[in-house]
Amino acid sequence: MLAGLTNISNETIAALVEQVPTPILVAEGEAQSVLYTNRAFREMIGYSIAEIPDVAHWWPLAYPDPDYRQQVMEKWSQLVAEARGAGGAIANMLEVIRCKDGKSRWFEAGGSISGDKLLVFFTDVTEREQAAQRYRELFDHMSSGAAVYRAVDDGSDFVFLDFNKAGQVIEKIDLGDVAGQRVSEIFPGVESFGFLDVLRRVWETGVPEHMPISFYQDERITGWRENYVYRLPGGEVVAIYDDITDFKETERKLLASEDKYRHMVEGAKAVAWRLDLETRLFTYVSPQAEHLLGVPAEKWTDFEFWADHIHPDDREQAVSFCNAETARGIDHEFEYRMLRDDGSLVWVRDLVVVDHDNLGRPVELSGILVNIDEQKKAEIERDNFFDLSIDLLCVAGTDGYFRRLNKAWETTLGWSKEELLSKPFMEFIHPDDVAPTIAEVERQMGGERVIHFENRYLCKDGSWKWLDWSSEPEPDGTIYAVARDVTQRRRTVEVLRSERQRVYAVLDGLPAVVSLQTADGRIQFANRRFREIFGMVDQPPYRDAEGGSPSLNVIQSRAPTEWEWDSEDGHVYQLSAYPFEDADGTEMVLETGLDITSLKQTLDELVRSNAELERFAFIASHDLQEPVRSVVSFAQLLEKRLEGLLDEDTQEFLDFVIVAAQRMGELVNGLLSYSRFGATARRFETVDCNHLVEQVVSGLRAMELNAEAQIDWTDLPTVMGDPLQLSELFQNLIANGIKFSREGAAVRIDISAVPGDGLYEFTVSDNGIGIASRYQEEIFEVFRRLHYADEIPGTGLGLAICKRVVERHGGRIWLESEEGEGSRFRFTLPAPSNIPE
Repeated sequence: MLAGLTNISNETIAALVEQVPTPILVAEGEAQSVLYTNRAFREMIGYSIAEIPDVAHWWPLAYPDPDYRQQVMEKWSQLVAEARGAGGAIANMLEVIRCKDGKSRWFEAGGSISGDKLLVFFTDVTEREQAAQRYRELFDHMSSGAAVYRAVDDGSDFVFLDFNKAGQVIEKIDLGDVAGQRVSEIFPGVESFGFLDVLRRVWETGVPEHMPISFYQDERITGWRENYVYRLPGGEVVAIYDDITDFKETERKLLASEDKYRHMVEGAKAVAWRLDLETRLFTYVSPQAEHLLGVPAEKWTDFEFWADHIHPDDREQAVSFCNAETARGIDHEFEYRMLRDDGSLVWVRDLVVVDHDNLGRPVELSGILVNIDEQKKAEIERDNFFDLSIDLLCVAGTDGYFRRLNKAWETTLGWSKEELLSKPFMEFIHPDDVAPTIAEVERQMGGERVIHFENRYLCKDGSWKWLDWSSEPEPDGTIYAVARDVTQRRRTVEVLRSERQRVYAVLDGLPAVVSLQTADGRIQFANRRFREIFGMVDQPPYRDAEGGSPSLNVIQSRAPTEWEWDSEDGHVYQLSAYPFEDADGTEMVLETGLDITSLKQTLDELVRSNAELERFAFIASHDLQEPVRSVVSFAQLLEKRLEGLLDEDTQEFLDFVIVAAQRMGELVNGLLSYSRFGATARRFETVDCNHLVEQVVSGLRAMELNAEAQIDWTDLPTVMGDPLQLSELFQNLIANGIKFSREGAAVRIDISAVPGDGLYEFTVSDNGIGIASRYQEEIFEVFRRLHYADEIPGTGLGLAICKRVVERHGGRIWLESEEGEGSRFRFTLPAPSNIPE
């Protein structure tokens, strides 16, 4: 077109293009100055030559988006360059232009170029492109799979042009993987499947075909497909299809269990039925009808029979609803009460399917009557639970109104349900709590649960109640919530807070170090003594005996603990930690501490002093042995030399000296043994008490101390201890039982043990003379005797040694006895896993 205008004046060109109904722009020169725009251009696009004197002004007006503008400019430059070398015709280009009225429209821009003149015409294709977009949306949102094909090789094969999203899901493949590819390559089994033959016939004849349900299989995918194939005006072939694999599997299962299914339906509480709409007669009623109403199925004659057996209060509504929905051809369900033959009522749910003829007219109803009596009872119980709950239960909607409330709202706030339902719930909330409440509601709209949110609600008497909320949002925006009146609890918390301040004041005056800490060791309170020693710190400077956090360890173990801590300034603190829960349920730890530096020093001095005393007693008793032995020896030698020469009184005096010296020797030996048990410190080892007692008893028999005694023991445990000291312990207790036996009675001693908390409790019982209760503490003292030496021999050190041995092993010893009834000595020893320090 432009080639014929090169020698025509601009005025002539303007006159020629003015009446053309297509928008046209004419430009010339390197600057591409705009010579003319016709009426159609000015009316549709809106810009005059004054606004676009050259193409450079046109670009930013028509394409305001920089990225899109650059894309269009590059494409247009490419088309113009191609046109200069190909006869001057510029290929059409699809683009979106922003018109002067601010609206964007689709245009196909094309034209020609000759010399320095450029003619561009614009075809408005907005409606076409919008229709194409709608088609694309429809295409991609179809629930069925859809594919568009183009024939190749004279129809021997087809290639994919398009493939909607449902088809990609069904076939488990992306559009990018199939576009432009042959059908036979993507689906190798398509030929044997018969689909290619259908595509060829439709492509050749233009007659749509329904390809019945068929099974497709290749190495990648298998399944049942049902296809509808059409040819488009442009020659493309479209296949609309569904994957009915699940349906076929269900069908197979249903057919395989048809008898079982029929038995199940006829044995269930549901009644299946069919009704011909023309005759209004039942064509089928399952046998369960008699169970439902007490009327045999053959007496269910027609529509009127059904209506007559509906409860009068429900009849009009049920019949009207069913007639209306049937007339509209819509499947429906509804609930109502039916009258049984015996006059009782039963709630049913009627599920109705409307069947149509070829013209779409309703011709038959099929349905199932389901007995929902139990469900209705459950709903009544639910409603009763809803109304009887002391908590405030509610259902709220996205419109900001309550939809349902239980009676607790009325009793708690004083408002009636009608008053609460008639206003947005925000109007009942305290002004200071509105903003936080809105934030919580927005969180719920986002799908989040709310647990323990508190706000204040207005009561009808003008007071405010604190409510603690928990709620669960549904996808549709409905909120199910429960609230509890916590007004009294908050008042209690305030009282407890005041009490806490008073307790803090008491703790602040204590001379001990006191702190309250959270589970992570952060100090919540420290008394004045703590602050004076350690300053204002977030965490205490000390650690427990294992070097860990006392607070964390105590909370984990749920048990109090004690330990000593040496500070850097040389002080020693006795510390204790106790777990507890605060009034609001927060886990806390109370830690107390005393500066025991002076006490430790005193104890150390006492230990040293006791050690020196024990050493002195050991040395003294050891050194006294020799002079005592000398006195006994020389007295006995003197008695022998003067035998027969002494008168009776002198002989008696000499006997007194010898007996007293021997008694002194026994006391010195006992004292030496007692001091030895405090001075020696052998490492503990596992000791089999069965074997140990057996050795002790054998030793006593060898000394002929228990020849007539019956000594029994069974299943004694293994303990940790010093075997020599434990031998002395058992020997002294058994010897005591023999020594303090009743005259004329056979001696019987029993030894047993029972497990305890990390220890064993032993009992050595005898049937001897027993000990009065007033002496049962004294007998463990050094040199304490209840009988004279000439009555029952002994030093008074045996039980004192027993006590020292048991305490040396971290245990305790005590006596249970009644005078004349025997004695039971009980003591504890550590189990192998509990070795005393």
